[in-house]
Amino acid sequence: MKVFGVLAGKGPKRVGALYVTCQLFKIYFKLGTVHLCRSVIRSIETVRDFEEFPKRDKVTYMYYTGRLDVFNENFSAADHKLSYALTHCNPQSEANIRMILKYLIPVKLSIGILPQDCLLQKYNLVEYRNVVLALRRGDLRLLRTALEEHEDRFLRSGVYLVLEKLELQVYQRLLKKIYIIQKQRDPSRAHQMKLEVIVRALKWLKIDMDLDEVECIVAILIYKNLVKGYFAHKSKVVVLSKQDPFPKLNGKPVSS
Repeated sequence: MKVFGVLAGKGPKRVGALYVTCQLFKIYFKLGTVHLCRSVIRSIETVRDFEEFPKRDKVTYMYYTGRLDVFNENFSAADHKLSYALTHCNPQSEANIRMILKYLIPVKLSIGILPQDCLLQKYNLVEYRNVVLALRRGDLRLLRTALEEHEDRFLRSGVYLVLEKLELQVYQRLLKKIYIIQKQRDPSRAHQMKLEVIVRALKWLKIDMDLDEVECIVAILIYKNLVKGYFAHKSKVVVLSKQDPFPKLNGKPVSS
């Protein structure tokens, strides 16, 4: 911190301040004292021209501040910073790219962007494969199995809670699949989805839920703007909007 204090002032020495900041980040993350990052971040944020710093230090800085935003569930900022780190990272440094992707992938998933399987293979991030597959299929059982199988790894990375919250997206995709099947059978009534049908679909996935639990989940999906529609309580039916009943996230986090 003394070195940082000397370098953080005005003049040519300031170029070295970001390097020392990154070393402090590494120490704070190792010690589990990430709250101490705030004071040095404030000093760096006062710099008018961030681009004056060396590229490798900018990449490292964006990586660590992106990780902080992941922990704080500020996914828009995390997406920006980790994407910057990935874009400017040396393409030959596969280990560094893998480290960035380990956090960028959960962030992208949380805003509705799914990675290609070849990317997961190339950088040996296969622990995310079934998570992505569960989102594609709307398979809640597969998501829970994937989280359980790699629980230790996800907890160590600090992304477990981020991935756990993907359940809402999985429910949305399950409802969308039911809607598509209903539309093929009877287009005129596809927008009327019985809660009982959702219960049966979940039972097929070996997820045991009653009508009240399903109604609660669908209510949350409507509130979070993942589903457009309303309840017909007496008939236990979800009446979906005839226009865009399943809005895409389009790179935005699920509304809180």
